[in-house]
Amino acid sequence: MKRLNLLPCVLLLSLSGIHAQHRNAGGYLFDFINVNPDAYSASMGGSSVSVPGGGNGYFHNPAMLSDNSSPAIFLGYAPVITDINVFSVAAGRSVDKLGIVAFSFINLSSDIPVVLENGGAPVYTDDVAGSRSYAAALSWAYRFADYFSAGVTLRGLYERLETGEAGEDFYSSALVIDAGVYYNFFRKRLCVGGVIKNVGYVTHQYSGSDLPLPSGVEVGISYTPQHMRNVKLCCDVGKSVGDFVTMHTGLEAYLFKEYLAVRVGLPFSSEDLKNLGDEDFEKTNNNSVAFGIGVNPPIRGIKTRFNFALQVKTQGAPPVFQVSNATEF
Repeated sequence: MKRLNLLPCVLLLSLSGIHAQHRNAGGYLFDFINVNPDAYSASMGGSSVSVPGGGNGYFHNPAMLSDNSSPAIFLGYAPVITDINVFSVAAGRSVDKLGIVAFSFINLSSDIPVVLENGGAPVYTDDVAGSRSYAAALSWAYRFADYFSAGVTLRGLYERLETGEAGEDFYSSALVIDAGVYYNFFRKRLCVGGVIKNVGYVTHQYSGSDLPLPSGVEVGISYTPQHMRNVKLCCDVGKSVGDFVTMHTGLEAYLFKEYLAVRVGLPFSSEDLKNLGDEDFEKTNNNSVAFGIGVNPPIRGIKTRFNFALQVKTQGAPPVFQVSNATEF
């Protein structure tokens, strides 16, 4: 009997569809790190570098951790495609006058049944192929002035591909650094941020592969109009190795005081703009428009925010729903 789902299939199902890449990008190592674990940011089209709140300080721009000195935790769940899910957790707190220290963890798991071939007919087995991916990070941020903060994240990455055969597992590992800055003006009505992300060293790579790290640079701005304090507009612009320039735009509006918010976002690339109106063109980002809701219940003594996002996909993939919670004590 012959095995139908060999390692290339595992690679394809584990890594394709996770990050918004164009056809010529060729893939990245640890592509799972580009999955947005934060429903708040996802519902804003991926805008995160300069938008306070949610898990942005843990996963996108460490400088924003200094925006809050209270002990805080974060939990998130984000399905990517069928049988591929991302779970995330983070916690941070102030350490005397040394700034803010935080820990974060992301896990992506996929399980693909192993199918054998017998005379042209598929034979289903109890074996499972797939991937196990992990990112563990330690972050530090410091507020140098009322309007300026900086931060850095050291992140360990590990990814293991399982083919369902003994001795046929493959893995990669790396150490990377994110470094970010964050400015806020006019009582945080105008915020500007920037981050260099996933720059580091690959300690081990899959045998026979030569893929780059998902390194890049991203800058962003968020703005609340003076006479519309319940509205926030935001936009990030970024560039990763081997990819187009990408834009992430979002809008947030509070409908009832600070307790209920609605959001909408749209990511797109420079190539999308170039081919706007071309019916045969496939969008370079397999994330399309996103919608979200934020619920902030008034609980005395704590500040908790529940965020929900519906991410519409392109190329026929079904929409996905994700949820996260950020709580300050």
